[in-house]
Amino acid sequence: MKRRWIALFLALTMAASLLTGCTKKSDTPAQPEQGQTEQEENQTKPEENPTKEEQPDVTPESPDDTPKNPDDAEKPADEQKPDEEEKPEEEPELTEEQKRRLRIEQAVEESTIWAADEEYNNFFTEALLKSRLEDFLFQNWDNAALGISDYFDADDFRLNLYQNSLDEYFCVLSHTDRYQELSIRLNADGASVYTPGTNAGSANASAEIESLVEGAKFDKRYDGYYFDDNMDAQANKTFKAWGAQALNSFKKTLEENKEAWKVVLDDAYRVTVSFDENDQFVLELQGETSYWLELRYRPECGVWADVSLVPTFGSDLSDWKVDASKLTDSYLVSLVHTLELGMTSAPFTFDRPKDLTPEQLWLMFLLLTPKQELEATYEKQDKMYHITQGMIEHTLSQYMKGYSLDISKSKNYDAATDEIVVPTVSGFGGDSLAKLREKSVDGNTVTYTVDYYSPDDVNYANVQKSKTYTVTFLYGRYRYESAVEAAALPLGNG
Repeated sequence: MKRRWIALFLALTMAASLLTGCTKKSDTPAQPEQGQTEQEENQTKPEENPTKEEQPDVTPESPDDTPKNPDDAEKPADEQKPDEEEKPEEEPELTEEQKRRLRIEQAVEESTIWAADEEYNNFFTEALLKSRLEDFLFQNWDNAALGISDYFDADDFRLNLYQNSLDEYFCVLSHTDRYQELSIRLNADGASVYTPGTNAGSANASAEIESLVEGAKFDKRYDGYYFDDNMDAQANKTFKAWGAQALNSFKKTLEENKEAWKVVLDDAYRVTVSFDENDQFVLELQGETSYWLELRYRPECGVWADVSLVPTFGSDLSDWKVDASKLTDSYLVSLVHTLELGMTSAPFTFDRPKDLTPEQLWLMFLLLTPKQELEATYEKQDKMYHITQGMIEHTLSQYMKGYSLDISKSKNYDAATDEIVVPTVSGFGGDSLAKLREKSVDGNTVTYTVDYYSPDDVNYANVQKSKTYTVTFLYGRYRYESAVEAAALPLGNG
């Protein structure tokens, strides 16, 4: 009997335990199907709720373990593990020698080889040239006598390369704001410092060639380009000597080719010599009709073999005609308005160019010459502008034929220097309104009348004066033939 009670008590206890477990299960979000065990229910939970936000942090036991969720497998590593983002590998800082080498390589790479001929078939290639030059500059960087590092450190530093012949090249280190150069010769034997001679010698040129080149010496862009406070006496002396060499070399080249270039030399009306931004002396010869010749010179290389001799007009100019559509009222007025405003003390009036007075020619020169060329005539020693007769004729010959000039009759003429010396070359004032009244075209010659009004007469009501001009147009330029007074319109008929 006692055993029955004990068995009954145990059965009730087990039933109570089972009832308590069922009550706890009823509190969960998902109710398992009938007959499903608690272990089976826990195994199905990841499949039934895969997007649950608070997932346990499960780390694979080995690198070969792959995530069960396929979306996680497609995410890049930096999205899965932001704390372990890979940082780009930093490049090691360049040493001072590496920086120096890089500066040299960049300067050489950006340079241009002047007068290079692509048809040259030579073992001494451009790559080899630059390699030898870079090595020379690097090895002599700290050589105080050469001052290579000083050139590179200067704000106005430049590096130019020149070709002399089939097997010689030259590198020139220089400045844009002052005259100082270092020349390096490069050939099959390597690289070395080169100092050109300063003896110009004799050109042995004919009188016509001598006159042609000597007539260009006035161009202050060459003759006084570096004559300033930054140029010491020795540099000044060297520059002048090389300038003399350039002029003689130009004469020799023109003399040797005067038969081949006869059509150009006979046609020449403007010749200039300058020292340009590429450290070259340049002679430019412009023909009156169509031709342009250019010679370049370096003391190390002489005159370039590849001389530019280019016709500026492709067809026969004998039948060239001015394009009447371009002869607009505003354009024609612009050719004379500035001269009328600036020449009040000696008016721009003449029947023929030979009638122009020295004062009129002087004012025309100042008004027609580019400002930069006038400024180049300024000399700091006396703070004055020095103008030669050749300079004046150079400008005026582009715009007129048949005029007569003698600067010795000028009130500002200096007999000691044979120049006109003045404190200023600008300051022309005045204002007026101008309106073209009529024009006629006869071939390449245009005759037109312009009426002038006070600057506040915006309705062009009252004409103050009238002038009739005759201008002949040539290819690329024009020429003044006359400027005479014309009958003014009646008052109120502007």
